[in-house]
Amino acid sequence: MNETDVKDLFTSAVAHPGVDRIDTDAVLRGGRRRRRLRVAATVGTVVAVVAVAGSLVVGGTRQPGIIAGPTPSASVSTGPSVVSPGPSAGRCRDFAGTANGSIKDQDAVDATADRVRAAARALPTDNLSVLIVHPAGLTVEVLWVGPVPKPLTDLASREAARGVTVTFAPADYTRAQMQAAMDRAVQVQAPADDPASQGLKVAMAAGCTDGSGIKVTIAQKANGQPAAAVPPAFAAAIRARVGEMPVWVEPGWAIIPA
Repeated sequence: MNETDVKDLFTSAVAHPGVDRIDTDAVLRGGRRRRRLRVAATVGTVVAVVAVAGSLVVGGTRQPGIIAGPTPSASVSTGPSVVSPGPSAGRCRDFAGTANGSIKDQDAVDATADRVRAAARALPTDNLSVLIVHPAGLTVEVLWVGPVPKPLTDLASREAARGVTVTFAPADYTRAQMQAAMDRAVQVQAPADDPASQGLKVAMAAGCTDGSGIKVTIAQKANGQPAAAVPPAFAAAIRARVGEMPVWVEPGWAIIPA
């Protein structure tokens, strides 16, 4: 999924304020169709993150837009102005791309991801954090919080017989926990008593694609462009509202309704 796909989905989310929630599976299917249309002409890399860690909440809309790509990269990082939780926290890293696979490979890993998601929902406690599909490698990465339950390891064995490898890796937070944190983060207003925060707003929040926390971007109210820097007082207010989960705060673009 490329930058154009991400922008299309962002615009759709903001342009339909009457919808409180977007159907995750419907958007994922839409993302897959767009990928297929571009397979023949695309040269580059692709990794599809197909869980709520690849979701975002746009500030002011009070609704998430679920996307089938990595954590949005429309923000502009300015080095020291990015306020991180500290060296003891995770990295909120993005995953490197892998070589494109065929449409058949994409269908195979998508189907496996769907079965993993369904199996997770059927468990008494759904601790799924992130799903990442690698079409060319016929691999699905499952980031999970805590011990991986037997129904999922059994599913991995069945998927191996279908030719798709399912791997498991630990994560710090579930998709539900990250979603709740994002919902809280976008409600934070610029501290009224901090001059450096005036004229700024929370642009959006997104789950980290390694399940380590959330990322929040700050934009200018007037034009939606990234803030020149992140005021420490604003970052502190966001963290206080979110709670114990690590929060990375950085300048980023706001989504302007079409």
